[in-house]
Amino acid sequence: MLSSAWLAVLSLILAPVYVHLLGIESYGLIGLYTAALAIGGILDVALSATVSREIAWILARPAERPKIGALLFSVEVIYGFAVFLIALSLLAGVEFFGAAWVHASTLPHEQIKGALALMLLSLMIQLPSGLYTASLIGLHKQARSASILAGFGTMRGVGAALIAWGVSDDIRAFFLWHIVVGVLQIIWLRWQTWSYVRTAGGRARFAIEPLMSIRHAAGAMFLITAMGMVLSQMDKIVLSFLVSLESLGHYTLAWGLAAGLSILATPVAQGFGARFSTLASGGNYLELEKKIDIASQFMYVLMIPPAVMISFFAETIMLVWVRDSSIASASAAPLSLLALGTALVGCVYPLLNALYAKKQFKPVLIIQFVFLLFFFPLLLLLAGAKGIQGAALCWLIYGALLFVTYLVLTAIRHGNPGFFAKLLKNLISVTLISVAIGWPIKHFSGQLSSHVAMLGLAGFALVGGWLLSASICPDLQRGLGETVKAVRISMRNPQ
Repeated sequence: MLSSAWLAVLSLILAPVYVHLLGIESYGLIGLYTAALAIGGILDVALSATVSREIAWILARPAERPKIGALLFSVEVIYGFAVFLIALSLLAGVEFFGAAWVHASTLPHEQIKGALALMLLSLMIQLPSGLYTASLIGLHKQARSASILAGFGTMRGVGAALIAWGVSDDIRAFFLWHIVVGVLQIIWLRWQTWSYVRTAGGRARFAIEPLMSIRHAAGAMFLITAMGMVLSQMDKIVLSFLVSLESLGHYTLAWGLAAGLSILATPVAQGFGARFSTLASGGNYLELEKKIDIASQFMYVLMIPPAVMISFFAETIMLVWVRDSSIASASAAPLSLLALGTALVGCVYPLLNALYAKKQFKPVLIIQFVFLLFFFPLLLLLAGAKGIQGAALCWLIYGALLFVTYLVLTAIRHGNPGFFAKLLKNLISVTLISVAIGWPIKHFSGQLSSHVAMLGLAGFALVGGWLLSASICPDLQRGLGETVKAVRISMRNPQ
């Protein structure tokens, strides 16, 4: 959590620095690179997460530990081949389309074409890091994995800013530095991972058996992750064809800030997800329903108040962040919509994890496929008519419909309509409280001349929204109280 938080804060600090040193059009290319990393990360989320769980499973059985080496090496071969094919296909696309892919007014076409090629090379180098990071986690080396990612992430981000400031403001230099750091990161991660694997008795050899043992889980997660990633990233790809590179840069800034909400959601989803699996495995579905309720309330309280405050104070937040009134004005409206949509998507995580805990992948696959078919034409329609605001509105619609869909599905699966009504009521209550606190403060802050003071009031409203929202969720208070009590007992009695 500390590593993720540090990298997120560093990203927020460096974003306006990049805009200032490289220009908003170059930052639009960085946004395209981020989207490409996320799409390429489909392999990482699907395959690497499966490998991590499998390594942890084998590690608990001393007699089977030598199998870890065969599993890791076999996946390395498949992973490397897949990444090579993806990068080769994308490089062919860059060569065919060239700089016509994006609409630029100041960047030369040759510079854009070179940047796109370097971007894809960096992507090919950086993607396998996820496999070794996940393997280290499976080997119970989470702290080592987090420290490596934080160290190289800092080197990558700060180094790129220093190069843009003191060496060259050419976007190609930015991606060259990413390639250098990516090579060092992959070498270090692989060496660290294999040192622990060999300690466990594993040796590098290719085998079909370990690949066959993870094929079903990896296949389902791959399809789900692929469709989810396309749904979350296709807006930037579509906008790169429809709007100017400058507008894409504005949208990228707004998206980067709104996506910071996921830092709050991910640890909660991971923590409750493990508990869901334990309850589902034991057939304790009444307790599972209670935990879903607590996790959902926790997510509402955590996500909705900051999303509402960001929506109310979007332009102020952007202005304090980037210190450019024209960029803040252009990015504010998309930020308001993207923050609300991201919060609603985060509120889906507990319901989604409950399905995963019971190994019910099929309904998730169907829902993702239907949403993909529906939202691609909707995105083309709205983005074509309203540009980046239309794309942001499409994301908000997606988040709202996704939440309602999984809420209905969860209620049906549990055979309890009252459960559906309770979760929906809690979400509406938290939203109304957040709006009731944020709107008057927003109205009052309009009389202030200092944007920093306005941001301080927004922070005050956020704390108030969190506290009051938590106060109306008694199940959440009891659940967290029991958790804190259990942690204290375990600390006093470590055995």
